[in-house]
Amino acid sequence: MNSYLSHQTLIFNVLVLFGAIIIHNSQRNRSYLHRNAIVDSYRSSWVRLFENGDNSSFVEIIGMNRQTFAMLKEILWPNVLEIHTIRRGCPSLLDENGKLGLFLIWSNSMMRIKHISMIFGITPSVASDVISNMLYLLCEKLKIHPISRISYPNIEKMAEYAAMINRREPKIRNVIGFVDGLKLHQYNVVKIQSLRIDITMDSVATQLLIMY
Repeated sequence: MNSYLSHQTLIFNVLVLFGAIIIHNSQRNRSYLHRNAIVDSYRSSWVRLFENGDNSSFVEIIGMNRQTFAMLKEILWPNVLEIHTIRRGCPSLLDENGKLGLFLIWSNSMMRIKHISMIFGITPSVASDVISNMLYLLCEKLKIHPISRISYPNIEKMAEYAAMINRREPKIRNVIGFVDGLKLHQYNVVKIQSLRIDITMDSVATQLLIMY
């Protein structure tokens, strides 16, 4: 009888321990970045950079100069004035410049969404929605736009490139291009919770020799 009670007590204690661990982890993971802890979007660091930053600072953070940024924005929203005219409901916290800037910072850096949201003065949930929408918009617009098309050279061009390289380095033949020491970001989805995306990036070094 005593052995049976000891066994039951042990099982009960184990269940209580597991329950306490589950409750603790649940409470620990339920921490969020709330609106009252974030600066207003119109006073954010992004607005400061976009309105007052020099071109060098813009390239350092965004990964492209202002001219390229404006060209990409025009491709994504060719009728931006018309969009603003027909918009209904609450105004968006980010305009088209902010949405594109957020996506470029997200895609060109190793920052997590909750940290990027602090730059733009929005909550992580809003930032996640913007990124998801921008991914769809970019794919839809760029897949049909001539400027984003990657075309492989024809036989005549490949022969021309190979001859140019051979004149420079006589021992190298039938090579039309090099990509040496390129460091690429590899995206890994590590958590998807309530349709919010949380990713990390690993740097992958590659070396490519293009031949024909």
